[in-house]
Amino acid sequence: MKLKNVLIVVKDIERSRKFYYDLFGLDVILDNDGNMILTEGLVLQDESIWKKFIFDSKEKIPVCEKCGKMVRPDVTLYGEFLPEEAYQNAINMMNSADCLIIDGTSLEVGSAAQLAHLFHGDHLIIINKGKTKLEGRAELVFHDSIGKVLSML
Repeated sequence: MKLKNVLIVVKDIERSRKFYYDLFGLDVILDNDGNMILTEGLVLQDESIWKKFIFDSKEKIPVCEKCGKMVRPDVTLYGEFLPEEAYQNAINMMNSADCLIIDGTSLEVGSAAQLAHLFHGDHLIIINKGKTKLEGRAELVFHDSIGKVLSML
C-alpha cells in the first residue's frame, strides 16, 4: 500500500492505530500528542485537534504570502467536490477493489455516495449507525458506532 499525505481524523487515536496495525500491519513512526504518523504515509489526527483548528483558530489560519488567500488543508470539506484527478483515481480504485469498507456515512449525498455505487467487488462491509441504501449488496452490515465495531476486532 502506498499512500501520499492521507490524513484521517479519528475519535479514538489508539483504537485507530490498533485497527490499522491489525488490518494492514502499519507501524507508528511518530506519535506527537494527538498526531500519529504510520508507515506507508498514513497520518491519524485526534478529532479534538481538528475541531480546535477549525473552530477556535479562525483568526490564526495562515494566509498565502503571494496571493493573500487562506491556506487550507489538502482535504475535501463537506459540500465540496473532489478534485477531478482524485475522483478519477477513486473510480479506478473502485473498479479494481475486491473489498470495500464503508464507515460512518449514510451514503445520501456527496462523492462518497456516488463512488460507493461504482463498487462491484466481492466483499462490501458497511459500518454505520443508521441504514444505508447499499445494505442489500453488503456481505456484512454493522449498525453501531465505528469505535464499537473496531473494538470487536
